[in-house]
Amino acid sequence: MAGKTTWLAIAGVLAVGIAGGVYWFSGRDASPGATASGAMGEASANIGARASGSAGVEGAAQGRNARPAPLSSAPLPPLDAPLATVVRELKPRAQAGDARALCRLAVEYRYCAELQGRMQMIESGVARAQERIEQGGQQGGEGGQGDRRGGWRSTERMASAFEQTSELYRHCEGVDVPKSSDIVRYMREAAVAGHPQAAGQYVSGELFTGSDMLDNLPELALYRDNAESMALAAVAQGDLRTAWKLAEAYASEPGDRRRTLLAQAVESQPARALSLLYALRTAVGDQATASATGNDPAQAIVARLQQRIASLERRLPSADVARARSEPAEIGVGAGPARADALQRLSGAMASRGRDDWSRDICD
Repeated sequence: MAGKTTWLAIAGVLAVGIAGGVYWFSGRDASPGATASGAMGEASANIGARASGSAGVEGAAQGRNARPAPLSSAPLPPLDAPLATVVRELKPRAQAGDARALCRLAVEYRYCAELQGRMQMIESGVARAQERIEQGGQQGGEGGQGDRRGGWRSTERMASAFEQTSELYRHCEGVDVPKSSDIVRYMREAAVAGHPQAAGQYVSGELFTGSDMLDNLPELALYRDNAESMALAAVAQGDLRTAWKLAEAYASEPGDRRRTLLAQAVESQPARALSLLYALRTAVGDQATASATGNDPAQAIVARLQQRIASLERRLPSADVARARSEPAEIGVGAGPARADALQRLSGAMASRGRDDWSRDICD
């Protein structure tokens, strides 16, 4: 990662860009219902057959009748434990099929991979700044306006971002981050093993990135064939975040260039999306009604849901709206995170079409 060369480069840029400035940095860093369990068992059979390439009809049938094993209650390492310690403790458990260990390794590796990408971006900015200086230009453009405008052309921001990211990356030191397809596989196996938050993260499609799609073709094939059934199972387990993402996927237009990966894995069904949104409004609305506080986050979420519902109601024939209103989808209860966490994750998903939640504590 970034080392002494990058620090020296930043120091040189700062020395030119800011008269008399001298900067020094240091580097771092409960059970699901029968419907949900059955759906996850079927997805497990399908994925197992595709992944091994050797499962026969009998094996697939047995897989469909299987139920995810109860999640291990063995504690996970604390979040401030170095990644090397986390991997040493959890890799044997993950290899034995422990869903919580698989989930934690996936989010840890993904976290460090994104830090690596951020460091590379900063280093590229430093290199471009050096090149401008060597060519006789001024850091930040003519007249030094870049520093006043801010952004990546600002030497102070560049240096601050490098310092902060290096500090965070200390958590990852001493461990080689596996390739993207392995990270996806860890999360998929955690989802299939019955971890509700892992299932929600997996079906969102956010583990796949445009920079490594070709490396992930086998995993993408598994995702395409099983994402919808796994999403429905997560909704049946009470996952509000996945209910929103699935509704948005059903509501998406085929020609929308911003379609999520989940939207590409399901058929466009706006009426079904509306049915899910009605159920989601009821689930969140009940919590808002039960709250004694006037600034409960559930109230803001209900307002956002109402806006999306109104948009779909205008788009659909009145008969489809009436049918969805009279027959809303069902969202289970009991297997998801605690109310406050569930609402926070739902709110994050509603506020962003990108990667909205990569907290490393989702696997606990």
